[in-house]
Amino acid sequence: MKKMSKTEKFYLWTIVAVNLAATLQHFLYEWIPCNFIATFAPVNESVWEHLKLTFYPTLTAFFVGWFVLRNEGDFKKNDFVASCLPAVTTEVLTIAAGYYLLHSGFGIGIDVMWVDIALMVVATVIGQIIALHVYKRAHCVRACMIGSAVIIVLMIATFVTLSFVPPRLPIFIEP
Repeated sequence: MKKMSKTEKFYLWTIVAVNLAATLQHFLYEWIPCNFIATFAPVNESVWEHLKLTFYPTLTAFFVGWFVLRNEGDFKKNDFVASCLPAVTTEVLTIAAGYYLLHSGFGIGIDVMWVDIALMVVATVIGQIIALHVYKRAHCVRACMIGSAVIIVLMIATFVTLSFVPPRLPIFIEP
């Protein structure tokens, strides 16, 4: 069996790190209620606010991963940055879709905390599997990396803006 590279191990450890960080992040605004914390921690029980629980820890993991792995001989910088975009996108969409499917869609109506936690774990696993696949297979040029980084910055701006000025849509309203 082939030994895993440090970069491949990063994607596996990110699953654990994101879920542990999300656990602490969930209560952070209750402990330290200020606008700075509100930019990346949930301020209420809306679905939108809970998407922060996977979005920001994943970005943080990739940021830390960049600095830890960038000097590794087999590290592909463009592919690494580009793989962050499908990771965060998949995780956020999986949680949103899973929440509405389980809580209100198709009459399932499951509203149990452990199911929400399991959904978070599953979303993180799927996101990191896709990110690892992109990293291994993408062969991104610099423009692909820059494009991914720009989209991620736009996603951050969207999260911050809509956290402070949420529209009156169901995803932003507490259940």
